Amino acid sequence: MGKYVDKRLAELGATRVFELGMGDDDANMEDDFITWKDAMWPKLYTGEFARLNSLKIGNQKPPFDSKNPFMAEIVVNRELFNGGERNCMHIELDVEGSRIRYDSGDHVAVYPVNDTALVNRLLELTNEDPDRVFSLTNVDEDSSKKHPSLPCTYRTALSHYVDITALPRTHEKEKLKLMSSTCDEGKMEYQKWIVNDVRSIVHILEDLPSCKPPWITSASCCQDSRPDTILYHLLERLPSKPQTPIIMIGLAQVSAPFRGFIQERSWQRQEGKPVGETVLYFGCRNKAIDYLYENELNEAKDSGLLKLYLAFSRDQAEKVYVTHLLEQNKAEVWRIIGQEKAICMFVGK
Repeated sequence: MGKYVDKRLAELGATRVFELGMGDDDANMEDDFITWKDAMWPKLYTGEFARLNSLKIGNQKPPFDSKNPFMAEIVVNRELFNGGERNCMHIELDVEGSRIRYDSGDHVAVYPVNDTALVNRLLELTNEDPDRVFSLTNVDEDSSKKHPSLPCTYRTALSHYVDITALPRTHEKEKLKLMSSTCDEGKMEYQKWIVNDVRSIVHILEDLPSCKPPWITSASCCQDSRPDTILYHLLERLPSKPQTPIIMIGLAQVSAPFRGFIQERSWQRQEGKPVGETVLYFGCRNKAIDYLYENELNEAKDSGLLKLYLAFSRDQAEKVYVTHLLEQNKAEVWRIIGQEKAICMFVGK
């Protein structure tokens, strides 16, 4: 049958992309197939298996989900902090035409690509063929971890699936044996050489040429997570009834979902719906630096929608945190939660 289909396709003008594979039934069919497959993949493979060209703008088709993400354009990208060494970005994505539906408090996942120069340098340091195709088999039947789209090349794996910029774990060779120990000297050395100097796996391989990681040459050890995936999680959503009171407690860097809740309650109020008591306990280090969305919060407060309690921990000699404010207002907190049956939501540590 295989020979007939191959011959008929040729007669019909089909373009041959690889030679016909033949197996010897008297020998080992499995070995014959593997030999043919290993030679075939490098000729055919040019991207992620089963998703070839699917992420090109203009080629995308709904429905969109984690396996078929929408290529949204970033329309706003601005710094929220007014100074200091930390960063907190406000990012808005254009999802027009995607038919994506979301509620306040939903999370967004961003799938970035590792820096091409770092990927090339890592492949160079490990002497690997970037276009070599491999597959990955999880032999742990109880494992819930999912593998990336396979088969794929080393370049694809290092570009999309492996975090090559994170600080490495303490399992490298001779130089890192001390840092792998639990003694004080080892901990100090790890803090100094890895954490303080921000050494990634690429930096370690450059500094220690003899330290070649085994996972780069063994397909069975390839990591199976996407690099630097950013997920914003919230344990709660707004109650289905807008008249239900809510208390929101959060830190500056992770309080963005609360901003969405306040905006939605403001819209509900404009629509004439009864809106329950809305309380926010907001904490950050300095009012002048990381009081995020100050104008919006003050407008919500001035409109009567929001009851706002602020804790700026480092603006005075004695530190003040949201927990201190909660204790000071414990009677009100209990009234809203115990008597009014409010929903209490937390983000942060």
